[in-house]
Amino acid sequence: MCVFFIVGGPSLSKGTQCEKIVVKYGLSHLSSGDLHRAKTVVLDLIKEAILKEVAKGSNGFLIDGYPQGYQFETEIIPAKLAVYFEVSEETLVTRLLKCAETSGRDDDNIDATKKRLKTFSEATAPVVAQYEKKGKLDKIPVATRNNGPRRHSVATTTS
Repeated sequence: MCVFFIVGGPSLSKGTQCEKIVVKYGLSHLSSGDLHRAKTVVLDLIKEAILKEVAKGSNGFLIDGYPQGYQFETEIIPAKLAVYFEVSEETLVTRLLKCAETSGRDDDNIDATKKRLKTFSEATAPVVAQYEKKGKLDKIPVATRNNGPRRHSVATTTS
């Protein structure tokens, strides 16, 4: 069973990329963003979802937006690879503010955006460093919304 972590800042179309990979490689997509619970509960929910998908014959899993990789690996199963959609903070801010134009949310402003990025960076940087040190990280540069990740490193590890 293959497990891949999909990591990247907010508004990078990680879910869209995961949908494409699911169709092409027959993996199951689990998004921690859809599991709005405490971190320890999220781990249990992901474990439960994996067991259900294994029973259905899943080829593997893309776990989107779950930066607690080392906890996952010790309690469930090691990941084959972490795929990190890499982008500059400036590009992320631009994309988030563009999304904010149509969201209708009061908290979609420059201050809230910078806070989201700080939270993301603090939670994700140690995990990205861990996978890079293990040689299990693939960084995919993402420049703009219309220029999302074009290659799928998952292909080389599922074949």
